[in-house]
Amino acid sequence: MRRSTSDKLAPILVVGGALAAFPTAAGHFFSGDKVAFGGGVHFYGVGLTAFAAAFAAVALTVIGARRRDGRTVLLGTAFSVMAALLSLHGIATPYFLIGENGVVSFTGGATLPIGGAILALAAVPHFRRPEGVRTLLVLQGSMLAIIAAMGVTAFAAPSFVPDVPEPRSAAAIALLGVGLAFYAMLAFRAFRTFLLTHRHADLLVVVGIAWLAAAIPPAMLMNYTDLGWWLGHAFELIGIVMVGLPVALDLRRAAQSRPLAGDLSTVELVRSEEAFLGSHVRALTISLAEKDEYTEEHSRRVALRAVQVGEELGLSPAR
Repeated sequence: MRRSTSDKLAPILVVGGALAAFPTAAGHFFSGDKVAFGGGVHFYGVGLTAFAAAFAAVALTVIGARRRDGRTVLLGTAFSVMAALLSLHGIATPYFLIGENGVVSFTGGATLPIGGAILALAAVPHFRRPEGVRTLLVLQGSMLAIIAAMGVTAFAAPSFVPDVPEPRSAAAIALLGVGLAFYAMLAFRAFRTFLLTHRHADLLVVVGIAWLAAAIPPAMLMNYTDLGWWLGHAFELIGIVMVGLPVALDLRRAAQSRPLAGDLSTVELVRSEEAFLGSHVRALTISLAEKDEYTEEHSRRVALRAVQVGEELGLSPAR
């Protein structure tokens, strides 16, 4: 007897859920441990994370600009802002290149909430329009210039750095809530896309978002003497890779990346089965076309009409 779709998905969802929950569990069991890592560990570790974010930013921005895809450029903007803030965060490592300063705390707490806020805008229909690409590129350049100017000003005149909420303070907890809300929205969108496509890559985006979300509490609730604070930096690096890699692979296949936007419809799914349903479905359609081209075209038309009828009936996209 053939297994149902839910039976096939169950093991994948279990593995995905375990991977998504791992950073939270690790933080729970080990965050209270005290450590005394040197500034070099922080400088090079954050530098590696900044490099990963910058690589994703350049790739997304260049591809988005070439295709006049505003949403991809917006994703590149989010990663570029995170890369810029992370670069300042690493440079501001106390007693490595400079002395004690407030830049390290400010950039460390702002990176993920600001990045999540920009990523959340990917679902706004306006950003799909080709005419908006130029504006987004200008916005990206302006934001990077502002961050660079803020960094130079802060290092030259530390008094200009705004006060950073103390760990576990009301302000820190409020910022934590805002950041988690953005990433919860992104995780919901990505999971909804996965339920439609059943692609492992889309589930990896969900897991990556969970890792990024797990990096926010250590930044808001702990300090550098806590192991959890350092784990948060590791979660951030791994999360950026998990989110950025599937997006890059989608774009390499000349397909839009939809998990972060979560607006893939069943009609688009059927029309672009090569991009979203994987190699197995593609191989079947090619085989069918070689045997009987009319039947293959007829099957596509029937599938398209079926999902259109389902949408008119109000069925959920996953069903």
